Amino acid sequence: MLRNQFFKMASLLLCLSPDWVAAQEMVRDDFSAYRPGSAAAPQWKTATGYWLAEKGHFCERSGAFDAGAFRSEPIAGSFELTVRFRILGDYRGAGLFFGSESHQSAAFAHMVRLDGENALIGYLERGNYQATQVVPLPVAIMDSSWHQMRLQVLQSQALYRFWIDDSAVGKPEKLRFHSGFAGVQNSGSHACFDDFVLKSLADSNAVAPMNWPISLASSQNRELWVGSQFERAVKKLDRKGKVLATIAAKAPAEAFAPVAMATVPDGGVAVLDSAGRRLHRYDSIGAYVATIGGDWQRPVDVVVLADGRVVVSDIGAHKLLAYDAKWDAYKTAAKASAVVLAAHDSLICYYDESSARFHFLRTNDFSELSSFDAPAGQIRGLAMNSTALFVAVDDRIEKYSLAGDSDAVMSLEMMGGIFPQKIAIDGENVMIADFTASRIVVADTNLAAPVLRSSFDKKNRLTVRWSAAKTEQANAQLIYADTSIWAEKPIWRDGQVEAKFAALPHSRFYRVRYQPILPTIPADNNHFAEAVLMTPPPTGTMQFMELQCAAVIFANVIDSSKVQPGWPQMPRLMESEIERIRAQIEDGRQFFWLNSSMRLHLAIRTIVVDSLFERSSLFSNEWYYPPNEKRLEQVLQKNDVRPDELQGVFFIAAIRDFDEAKQQWQLRGRGGAFTNGLSANGKYGVSWWEATRAGHDAGNNWLVVHEFHHQLDELFTLDGMPEYWFNHFAPIAGTAAKFGEHFDGNAFLLRNWPYEKWFALSQAKLRLAEDADGDGIPDQDARLPMDEARLGSDPAKKDSDGDSADDFAEMAFSNWITEGQGENANTSSCWPDLAKADTDEDGLADGKDPHPLFPWSGEITHLQNGFSIFGELNDDQLSAQAEAAWSADTLFFRFQAAPSQQLRLLLDANNNGWFSGRDNLVFQLNTSDSLTNSVQVFQAAAPDRWPYMDEHLARHVSYSWRRLASGGYQLAIAKNDKLGLWLERGERLGVDLSLSVTADLKRISFHEPNRFFELVLK
Repeated sequence: MLRNQFFKMASLLLCLSPDWVAAQEMVRDDFSAYRPGSAAAPQWKTATGYWLAEKGHFCERSGAFDAGAFRSEPIAGSFELTVRFRILGDYRGAGLFFGSESHQSAAFAHMVRLDGENALIGYLERGNYQATQVVPLPVAIMDSSWHQMRLQVLQSQALYRFWIDDSAVGKPEKLRFHSGFAGVQNSGSHACFDDFVLKSLADSNAVAPMNWPISLASSQNRELWVGSQFERAVKKLDRKGKVLATIAAKAPAEAFAPVAMATVPDGGVAVLDSAGRRLHRYDSIGAYVATIGGDWQRPVDVVVLADGRVVVSDIGAHKLLAYDAKWDAYKTAAKASAVVLAAHDSLICYYDESSARFHFLRTNDFSELSSFDAPAGQIRGLAMNSTALFVAVDDRIEKYSLAGDSDAVMSLEMMGGIFPQKIAIDGENVMIADFTASRIVVADTNLAAPVLRSSFDKKNRLTVRWSAAKTEQANAQLIYADTSIWAEKPIWRDGQVEAKFAALPHSRFYRVRYQPILPTIPADNNHFAEAVLMTPPPTGTMQFMELQCAAVIFANVIDSSKVQPGWPQMPRLMESEIERIRAQIEDGRQFFWLNSSMRLHLAIRTIVVDSLFERSSLFSNEWYYPPNEKRLEQVLQKNDVRPDELQGVFFIAAIRDFDEAKQQWQLRGRGGAFTNGLSANGKYGVSWWEATRAGHDAGNNWLVVHEFHHQLDELFTLDGMPEYWFNHFAPIAGTAAKFGEHFDGNAFLLRNWPYEKWFALSQAKLRLAEDADGDGIPDQDARLPMDEARLGSDPAKKDSDGDSADDFAEMAFSNWITEGQGENANTSSCWPDLAKADTDEDGLADGKDPHPLFPWSGEITHLQNGFSIFGELNDDQLSAQAEAAWSADTLFFRFQAAPSQQLRLLLDANNNGWFSGRDNLVFQLNTSDSLTNSVQVFQAAAPDRWPYMDEHLARHVSYSWRRLASGGYQLAIAKNDKLGLWLERGERLGVDLSLSVTADLKRISFHEPNRFFELVLK
């Protein structure tokens, strides 16, 4: 491939024009044939909203957002769609869906639509919308006149383009989903559509997509069987993607959902059809052989053993069903909620959603051999060879030894990411059904991903390396603005490509494109990887990104509609309360700075407005009470802050009500907040809420730590990085990992965002600060929340205290938060001390200490050896001690605490994260004479819903709570295999323990707010 043919994105953009290529009409619908008041069925399928044929138009007026109706025809290949529309309501929200995996929902679909005066271009994945462009409308749509939308999709270049009235909207956008259903969309408005026309476009270079592959199996001849629920078919493919055989639904209306497959010894395939609840057998050319099942409740996976026996997981019946080689006699192999299965030689492995563990069975008698904890997230596929287990979970593939040791993780962000369904082993390869990209990814069993690694020499010359099989062609290209720089001739060295570039400027952000990378089936014409790179700053400096923000505190706000006769006049908010809110904003600012590893600075200008305001003058009367932007901008301009120079705003209203019981005015805020990202007004993002009182479960730092994260998430998405996590944590959203409650989760997002990607924020400004030792911590800079001077570290040493943990690493010992969700740090909390080699004074240097801020090892001895202390609390308000022990059937906790105190213990039995699994127990314990207590189970393993408190599971928790003769209290929790409390030597548990005196004050944490302390059973 010649260089001038490589990565030619600029020329691709010119290919998409209204007159691009000849088209053939597939659908024309003027809505005149439908009975008035009907839903235009069967040609149209209503997914959401209330769609009706009206006077020859197709209209929706429910007021719901993202209401959609789809044409019944699936679309694959390149196409053009046009439709006329008009808006009859106040809000402009009409648009299009396309590339939808289903016509019953838009859980996976592209969406382009109007949003007031702007247009949103983006997609939904798992039902969550990501806007990749927010642009002003190129034409005025101010009345009920008719306009036209036009969409063109070019499969060969994986791009699409959108027009309104022949005016281009935004720039060509990357195609994320390659086939699906198309339809119309309405949000918050009354919109009508007419003249819906769909045309296929001639595109000789287009690669035929796999069309939402959901299952696959590897045959003996390095061929693949691939199943698609979207196509209602199974195809046999060679390694180039050529179709060798097809198994399809017998009739157009027949349901056929090939959710799982396994090859049989004679070269044929067993196909599990979840729609018919049957297992079908076909020979090597796809000819039908036999069927079993039909009476199963909810079959989800199948494996075929080496001797021809078949094992089916019927999760509805909570059973593994084993059939003989003739598919005749069967028995129950195990009672389990097995989501996925894998088999190799004499072993079967299944993932049980009840225990959140992998279980291994012997194939001769189906007895259990071993088990280990599964990773956090939605597990959709398993594969196994003689040494390793491969797991498709969320957006990645993980590899484990058969003993449970984590070996490798592959996410393929450089290839646009993956959404893996089923996986299969084919010799030395792992074959991955990448659902959303409609392809099979071919990886090796080492999961060697083409991750770009870079290094610079003293002259700022760049070397990049990535894993790749040797081919005739390799290329690497740096892109900056409209210029590109090619690497010197790349070479192969030890299974990697190595490419070099001449000296580059300091502190410059580049996008990098490179090939070869992992092969796919079908082969991709646009087969290159993309990464980002930031060159080092000048010697003696460090670099970071800065977002300009304003926090506006309306200190005296009254809601006259709630004022009762006889209430006294509301006084001015006390200065101490204003300073408390200021301090909480600063707490959030410091949180971002330190947990981003000093890569993101929120330059917050805080403005206090002392004038008295009516609530109605600050907020609109919608249920989510958006702020009055005109009032906001008046305040900003009055305080010499230009709105057009801001990226983010915090809007805080100190609204007060009169508490008749306490005879005093109190802040009303209950902790609920909202955020509009930059796309809402095209100028800046806004997070708003009503200020909370002192001691409230949600301090005002929540508005910064949690809500501003929504603004940041959108900024990254608009810069082409939708992989930044949405901070509502749940496996169903792909946002669960090993972290504690909300503040710990937000810290996790910041810490795990790659260094180079911080510099992709186009809305932020690049800043430099002095850094003599080059450790990434600024020496002394008053602009910033923290530096070496305030940390007490030596600006000339990377490891100030010589404890083998460098200063930069020691910052990550803590989340640096004093107020978490529901609990605060205690006043005797130990913070990272970069100048002290043994911060917690337990005799272990910080670099060798698993808990450098706490003088307890976390090792819990067996009951016969007594109890082990794992926490002490010495706060200004209260003091307490916690210790634990274990036996084969019981986990014990003992507490020394004063009467009338309330303890809360969160127990993560699998120590895999609070938002993962169903092993999360919540104990509310009281030391009063009544000894009232309760237990809940925080259920985060349900595949189809967000985490919730599961009352049913809570009834299965056996525990006791009693006062001891010594004056303390003891909690005894019985072993519980169903909830992951195994009580085995070496088991690791996570605990979050806090204590309070009264219900209206925040709890005080024994360790760190919202962060779990790890215990190990010894």
